[in-house]
Amino acid sequence: MVDSNTRLQQFEKVKELINGPEAELFKTRYLARYFSGDITFLMGGVPFTLAFHKGTMIAVELGKPVNGINIGLGGSEEQWSDFFKHKNFQLATSPKHNPLCFEILGSPLAYRQNNNTMAQLMRVMAKVME
Repeated sequence: MVDSNTRLQQFEKVKELINGPEAELFKTRYLARYFSGDITFLMGGVPFTLAFHKGTMIAVELGKPVNGINIGLGGSEEQWSDFFKHKNFQLATSPKHNPLCFEILGSPLAYRQNNNTMAQLMRVMAKVME
């Protein structure tokens, strides 16, 4: 089990990648330039919120957003560990193909509309949180 401070440091590294070497790909190919809002990840019961403005990650915080969860994914430590091993976003979110699939948090419509952004963010997370 990874502690909250370590996870926060890992998310800061994700922020550096998303705003640095991955920025052009993230904003153009994965359409993140249209995304402003929060993405929350519930990891083993601990919420981590990433704030974005037009595809730029502006903050990483421990806890849920004050205005509620817009979009996100939640899972146990076992589910996150499983994802960081196989690194397949489709598999991680498919109840049909994965008994350890994540729970979708927030608005299902907002989640579907931002699926590309979420998928690329998860790919970058998998690089950092192996």
